[in-house]
Amino acid sequence: MKVDGSELCLLSDPDWEASQCRFAPDSSKVLFVPFDYRERVSRIFVTDRSGAKPKQVTAALNAEVLGACFSPDGKSIAAICRQTYANPTPNQKAEFVLMLMDADGRHRRTLLSETRNMPADISAAFQLNWITLSGLDWR
Repeated sequence: MKVDGSELCLLSDPDWEASQCRFAPDSSKVLFVPFDYRERVSRIFVTDRSGAKPKQVTAALNAEVLGACFSPDGKSIAAICRQTYANPTPNQKAEFVLMLMDADGRHRRTLLSETRNMPADISAAFQLNWITLSGLDWR
């Protein structure tokens, strides 16, 4: 919307709980990450400021995207993900991944990965705090 609140434009489905919203460096595009709590998967979407239908740039990831951002030139996206499980068990191994892809989702590659055991207390509230890679900012 404009600074005065006029010309409001929805960029995603109003039923989505979108997070990790980041503008491209030239402000022409926005990336966001809706997390599907039923399926326990994340997807990365990109849309432009015109309100065009968002484009899904990743398939459903068996992971929760903890951070995502555009490169300084807007041609790439970096993301940090944590593997998810429908029914985790105590000491379950989970992988954390730092990945890089083109802004359209192509040429995805892993730059860094780390596997850790989940703590024995696997309550949902505790899992939210169990993160080894986070805070992604390309600068």
